[in-house]
Amino acid sequence: SGYRVGPADMLAPGSSRVVFVADRPVLLIRRNQHQWLAFSALCTHRRCGVSWAPQRDVILCPCHGGVFDLSGNVLQGPPPSALPRYAVEVVHGQVYIRF
Repeated sequence: SGYRVGPADMLAPGSSRVVFVADRPVLLIRRNQHQWLAFSALCTHRRCGVSWAPQRDVILCPCHGGVFDLSGNVLQGPPPSALPRYAVEVVHGQVYIRF
């Protein structure tokens, strides 16, 4: 069912972190108790590292002001394409990501 990245309690609701899955950096977001999201952690513009801004509920690239929504769509800035989104599943308290 994908790559196991760790226990669900490694992330508190409302937080995020970058995890490495099969040598790929993945931005893992836990929006709330039950909603998990995962995206490529590299901007589609120049491959800078992106991060979730929970106060705006968007994903930001600090390099050139790229902004993505939580479906990965470009909202503003230079990114030429959407941020790749990955499937996340929590099974028996463990988080799995599928490419």
